[in-house]
Amino acid sequence: MKRTTAILVLVLLVSSAIAAPKKTEQRHFINFWGGAGYSSMLHQIPDTKVPGGFGAELGVGYEYDRKNLLMQTGLELQYLNSKTRIGQPFLVQQQFLYTPIDNHLLTYNYNFTDFTDTQHAMFLNIPLLMGYRFKENWYFMAGVRLGFGVMGRSNTKAIADVSFTDPELSEDVINSGHYTGTFSANGKSAVKLGFNLAPSVEIGAYLDKWINKQSDEQTQSKGKKKRSRYLPPSYRIAAFAEFNALNVNKSITEGGILDMEKMQKPDDIYVHSLLNSENAKDVAVHNLLAGVKFTYMFSIDKAPRKKSSGKSGTTKPKKPTTPTKKTEPEKPQPLQTDTIKYGDIEVEKEQPIVLDNLLFEFSTANIIESSKSSLEMLLGMMQTHTQVKIEIIGHTDNVGSDSFNQRLSEQRAEAVRDYLVENGISADRITTSGRGATQPIDTNLTDEGRQKNRRVEFVIVE
Repeated sequence: MKRTTAILVLVLLVSSAIAAPKKTEQRHFINFWGGAGYSSMLHQIPDTKVPGGFGAELGVGYEYDRKNLLMQTGLELQYLNSKTRIGQPFLVQQQFLYTPIDNHLLTYNYNFTDFTDTQHAMFLNIPLLMGYRFKENWYFMAGVRLGFGVMGRSNTKAIADVSFTDPELSEDVINSGHYTGTFSANGKSAVKLGFNLAPSVEIGAYLDKWINKQSDEQTQSKGKKKRSRYLPPSYRIAAFAEFNALNVNKSITEGGILDMEKMQKPDDIYVHSLLNSENAKDVAVHNLLAGVKFTYMFSIDKAPRKKSSGKSGTTKPKKPTTPTKKTEPEKPQPLQTDTIKYGDIEVEKEQPIVLDNLLFEFSTANIIESSKSSLEMLLGMMQTHTQVKIEIIGHTDNVGSDSFNQRLSEQRAEAVRDYLVENGISADRITTSGRGATQPIDTNLTDEGRQKNRRVEFVIVE
């Protein structure tokens, strides 16, 4: 039943990603992550203390981001280390046959003054996480990790004072081969691990603003311009914690602390792991891991193709394509007034006008088809006033690196120019530039403000 539920959740996550509308703010990533911190095999074995140890995890997976909603899955290898100490001295008694006397048993007292059990465990997990990105750079994710144990081992170290008393034996017999003393013991045992169902939570920050900016500065200092077929990667750092809700210890109890199968004589001490002994019978063991995690997110969304190049902030005009709509008159009409009509607006030279309701696909320069009607007024103005030359200027909000925003603003301005050229406007009448996030007209602290800052303007230059 549990496996069926896990598979169903995974199918729902993947299906929602595939079925999501494509013309929306969405991105796809291949994630690589690593984390490390405190780990522990928590249990309630009587008279024990669990100081824990060190744990780590490495994983690779897929993440789908739609607007501010995050969904992640993948495959992860997790290592846990934990120590358990018996907190106070304890006594174990065991009888051995005293061979000089037929059928005579001696009771030996093993007074353990130190007993430390170190567990090592490895799990192969499938994370199923959902989350939300808020306040631009911060995010929160929660979900479960499903998996199973692939390796379990326990190393045990102990020190015991060994003694015996028997009123039937004289001092001479004791000195002849049976004596008291302090002995150390070591033991290695395999631990059978169960299923992993660990609720998990992480909260952290995106580092794109700092890492991408530093990378761009280094690239520019070398006199090279970085180009990529894909949108820039993302980077995250977070605090995380996960706790297995199920009993992870599936070892069969093998008796007490002493491993009698290996002990051939009283002073040749072998010990069992606590998790394999009767001390752990009916006691649940839960693994915990909490620490810091770093994630590298490689974007698999292709960047918009740059159609032309030129000086920074401008682009070289390209030859117009065959017009699909009404072409301009061959004979220019003289400008009769100091202002030009753009719809119902009187536009003066060098007055910036925002192209309202012009929408692009998320993080690309692809104009959403339903918003192209907002370009009709600009096209009509250019067809009516054939001597007018304009500059198209792209702007973005401050989400993302400076270099990415600059490149995106230029590409969106070029997309508007391409639309005009494809509809018969001469390319030498249009220049383009991008200002990135440097000229906001509203706050970048709210969704409404950022939406206003993501705009394309035009200015009459001649």
